[in-house]
Amino acid sequence: MHAADIDETGGSGTGRPDGRPDERPLVVVTGGSGMLGSALIDELADDHRIVSVDLQGDPRSPADVEFICTDLTDESSV
Repeated sequence: MHAADIDETGGSGTGRPDGRPDERPLVVVTGGSGMLGSALIDELADDHRIVSVDLQGDPRSPADVEFICTDLTDESSV
């Protein structure tokens, strides 16, 4: 997924698994696979929609966390 794929509701248009729109506040976490980022995601995931931007996804993250795998230090990948 790319940042341009995130719609105005903060998701990729899918909403919740039951088809309802997700109205939780959106939080974008850079470095979500790291120690601090993953702890932040765990803390916020119940009450927020999370989009994690990192070099790789984190299989330990909650299932509804969206990952954008990119290198923010590489201008051509942003």
